[in-house]
Amino acid sequence: MSTYSTVERFEKALSKVAPYMAQTVQKSRGYAPDWEAEFEEVLSRLFGSDDQALAEAAQGYVEFSLDALRLHKRFEREGVYLHKTYQEVAEAVYHNDAYMFETYLPGILMTQYLWIHHYSQLQFFRRVFGPHLTGRFADVGVGTGFFSRQALAHNRLVRGDGYDISKASLHYARRQIDAFDFGDRWTAHKQDVLRTPPSERYPCVLSVEVLEHLEDPPAFLEVLAGMTQPGGHAFVTAALTAPEVDHIYLYRDCAEVIHQLQQAGFAVLAHQEDLAYAPKADEPVPRSAAFFCRQEN
Repeated sequence: MSTYSTVERFEKALSKVAPYMAQTVQKSRGYAPDWEAEFEEVLSRLFGSDDQALAEAAQGYVEFSLDALRLHKRFEREGVYLHKTYQEVAEAVYHNDAYMFETYLPGILMTQYLWIHHYSQLQFFRRVFGPHLTGRFADVGVGTGFFSRQALAHNRLVRGDGYDISKASLHYARRQIDAFDFGDRWTAHKQDVLRTPPSERYPCVLSVEVLEHLEDPPAFLEVLAGMTQPGGHAFVTAALTAPEVDHIYLYRDCAEVIHQLQQAGFAVLAHQEDLAYAPKADEPVPRSAAFFCRQEN
C-alpha cells in the first residue's frame, strides 16, 4: 500500500465527484517536497478509513470551489461583492450548521493544501511568525482550527485560546485539534470579540482571513491590537479581490490593509502577497495577503 494511501483515496473521491477536477491533487504535489506527507497526515487523522466521510469532504471542497468561481465571474462583471451586511452573511453561513459542516468548513480546510496561494501563506506563517510563538496565543476567527493547530504544532510549549461566533467552527476546530492530540493546550470561546473583547492580552495573536468578512475591519483591528501585549506579535491576513459567499469588505491592494494595521497600532514588519493563479491582462485575480506585525502601543 502507498505511503500516502489516504491522499490517493481522496484523489479518487474527488475525481468521482468532479471529473473536471481530476488533476487537482496531482498539480498540488508540486507545491513543496513535504506537501503530500502533510496532506496525508491531516486526512488520515480526520477521516481515517472512513471512505464516506472522505467523499463528503471532497464534495464539500467541490461545492465551495464552484461557489467561489461563480462569485468571481460575477465580480469580474460588476466589480463588487455580493453581500453588504454582516448580519445576512452570519445567518446564511456561520449559523447555518448544514452549510458549515457539509460545504464551508471542509471546503476551506482542503483549500489550505489544494490552493497554491493558501499553501504559500502557510509557509509564510511558519517562517516569520512561528519563531515568535511563545506563552499563550489567541486565534480570533478560528474557522476550521487550521492555524491554531499549526501554532500548537510549531511550539509544543504554547497554549492557545480560539475565539469565534460560530459553534460549528468551534466544533470543527476542536475536532481537528483533538485529532492531533493538542486538545489539552487549546480552549474554545464562543465570543464576539467586537462586542466583548477579552480582558487578557496575549504575546501572540493571529487572525486569518477575517477582515474581509466584516463591515468595519478597522474596528476589529483595534480590538486585535488591544488583545496583543505591547511589543507582542500578530499574524493577520486578508483576501484581496476574492469574492466568496461570506466576503463583505473589498480590499483591492495590500496598501489599504497596511494602513489599517498601522492606524490600529501595529507596525508591519513583513508581508507577503500570493496570487491564486497568473493573471491575464488586467484580470482581478484572487489574492491572499499576510502580515507579520508588532504591537507598538
